[in-house]
Amino acid sequence: MKRSSDSETLDMSKAEILRGIVTEKLTTAAQDILAVEERTVAGYEEEASGFRREIDRQKKQLQTSEDIK
Repeated sequence: MKRSSDSETLDMSKAEILRGIVTEKLTTAAQDILAVEERTVAGYEEEASGFRREIDRQKKQLQTSEDIK
């Protein structure tokens, strides 16, 4: 019976090692994905800010041209 218990302990250790490796790989992948997502969102926010500035500029330009008429 002792060998069966040792084998189960060894198998459990292998399972724990595998679980640790998989967890580490998944954590790294998740961090990489989130880093790309953060850069993408930051780019979109910067682009949207530029669009808002351009809209404001065009509104002022339109208002000025309407005031001239």
